[in-house]
Amino acid sequence: MSDTLIVLHTAIAKSAIVLLILVVRIDPVIALVIGTIYLGLAAGLGFEDTIGTIAQGFGDIMVEVGLLIGFGVLLGSRPWPSAPGRCSRYR
Repeated sequence: MSDTLIVLHTAIAKSAIVLLILVVRIDPVIALVIGTIYLGLAAGLGFEDTIGTIAQGFGDIMVEVGLLIGFGVLLGSRPWPSAPGRCSRYR
């Protein structure tokens, strides 16, 4: 596949993602998955390779930011002491 067609399909996928989010009001995660499936199929990867690439990419991202998200959740759920005179739900 030529570079021009890949750029064209990438522009189509990006436009479709934006339209799905803004006009159709689909959840952004679902719109991104639909766009990536379209781009993988249009690039000639085939269905199995497209799904495998999406899963591998998601797994790689979770490996890198998983601990950061986990620590953020732990810090966000920690009961911090409140200043004197302020209402606190942990009293």
